[in-house]
Amino acid sequence: MSQEKATRESYLIVGGGTSLGEAIVRLLLRRGETRISIFDALPLAADQVGEFGDYVRAFVGEIIAPKVVSDTIQSCQATCIIFTGMISTPVVRNITYPSVYKTPPTKTQREQATKEIQTVYRRTSIDGTRNLVSAVLEQNSTVKQLVFFGSAISMFDGIERPNLCEADVPSLPKPWIASLEPASIGERVVLGTNGQNGLATAVIRPARLFGPTHYEYMSLLRCQEAPELSAVCLGDNTNLSDTTFLDNAAHAGILAADRLAPGHLQHAATAGRAFLVSDDDPRPTWDLDRDLWAAASHTTPPTPVRVPHDNYVKKPGPLARLLGRTGLRTEEKRLRYWNCVTHTYDISLARDVLGYTPIVSHDEGIRRTAEWWLEKQRKLSALNNETQATTDNPYNPKSTSELTRCAG
Repeated sequence: MSQEKATRESYLIVGGGTSLGEAIVRLLLRRGETRISIFDALPLAADQVGEFGDYVRAFVGEIIAPKVVSDTIQSCQATCIIFTGMISTPVVRNITYPSVYKTPPTKTQREQATKEIQTVYRRTSIDGTRNLVSAVLEQNSTVKQLVFFGSAISMFDGIERPNLCEADVPSLPKPWIASLEPASIGERVVLGTNGQNGLATAVIRPARLFGPTHYEYMSLLRCQEAPELSAVCLGDNTNLSDTTFLDNAAHAGILAADRLAPGHLQHAATAGRAFLVSDDDPRPTWDLDRDLWAAASHTTPPTPVRVPHDNYVKKPGPLARLLGRTGLRTEEKRLRYWNCVTHTYDISLARDVLGYTPIVSHDEGIRRTAEWWLEKQRKLSALNNETQATTDNPYNPKSTSELTRCAG
């Protein structure tokens, strides 16, 4: 647990309807917190309402609307805000909490969904973060602690550094991949406001997040359509990567929030800093999808199918580095290069200052994610059967088209 006793804080989880937001709320409820509010762009799904019940207040609105955010903070009298860095979107909600049966998305639909998510992510992490901070810094604001979720990937500058720690990259470089820019900007905004109007801020940089998320859902769906894809890896798969199960990231965020409290012994050591966190169990980079599919399909992980990576791992020479050139030019090549090098992190700072240790092992995270995905498949199957029954039964009141035809 994040700590044994509940606090007197009034928590506002911005993006509380997202997968990471859910994990944060669950941990807070589990330790007995009674003043928890959620702010998100969509109302909670029926399953979320059923789980959280009357213990959580939900506010719905646009994070880029200044008055909406200010009114929410005042209404719940928030003293501590934890911002997941993302808000709920219709496309993700339909994946994680399906209410009607829909056929699996095509490749084109998946690409469109990815673009939509990236657009919302950019607007949320940049404009949304700036707007949130402005509301928090208002003179009558009750907020004294603000935790933001960035990403460990934002520290990557094209140079492979195993066991990377915060001191190795004192200031964030230009994002290696364009899609990481929003998180970098949001992080700078949050850390830049530390100490203003009595506000204490911190950033959590989780290594590659995984768990019950739309990303894992879509990955497993692709493996279901073509199981052989789970075995494909670029290169020899000897490069290691750290990962972070959702509950571990949520745990770290709560620990940071606790230590940002004015009277905490670690307040000064926490405020204004970013912390790397992970499952502390690095594995070969391409094993994650393989292990997830093996757990979901109850099969033995397939033998890796290695694709040569020579075109993507050529490191820039001394002259190129001197000129500020890091080699690969296109976004696709940069992404492939990123997947071919080691990404492991030293989480000593989070361990020493926040008291962080993973609360869920990597293997247990794999198992929980697979079970979650299978449960979603069972629900979709039930919804499909219900749809078929509705369509085929002219006496079912839900089948309005059939009733109309029969009446005619």
